[in-house]
Amino acid sequence: MENTWFVFTSLEDPKEIKTASNYLDYRTWNGSLWTAEFKDGKFYHYPEGEKDKEHTDSILNYISDAGEKWQLRFDGTTFVHSLEGDASKSHTDDKIQYIGWDGRRWKGELLTLINHLHD
Repeated sequence: MENTWFVFTSLEDPKEIKTASNYLDYRTWNGSLWTAEFKDGKFYHYPEGEKDKEHTDSILNYISDAGEKWQLRFDGTTFVHSLEGDASKSHTDDKIQYIGWDGRRWKGELLTLINHLHD
């Protein structure tokens, strides 16, 4: 059994690190605020963090730290990023650099913990 967590670092102040979480608070292409939880190979999206309005998807549309529209999907253990959802402009990376709810620029990296590794 594995648990996947995001580890966050401020791109504006690299000494600032947020506590690891399985939730990512991000801005969508139209600027609205969403929370995404990654589990079981898909994203669980919550508008403004409201879990009663959840929907699942295999993609996440976000505003990058540079203000561009990117689409994220997960392939195995790697993020696949596509500029404006165009697969011909995609690249892989182990992190996401995005604008958070607070309007600040953040880097989120996935950390996978294996439960009962030494049982």
